[in-house]
Amino acid sequence: MEKEALITLIREKTTQKDGKEYLACEDALILAEKHGVKPGQIGKACNEEKIKIKHCQLGCF
Repeated sequence: MEKEALITLIREKTTQKDGKEYLACEDALILAEKHGVKPGQIGKACNEEKIKIKHCQLGCF
């Protein structure tokens, strides 16, 4: 999947607060599975776009 398409999918699931974008960990994992990409790709795209992961199921964020 090309990067721009992935970012578009991510942004559809983000929420905004105080001018920052957030993506729930559960949504990131669902996106990865649904679109056949590794969760790490979702995380990398979020980092590059300054989108914070929230409610991490692993307790990492």
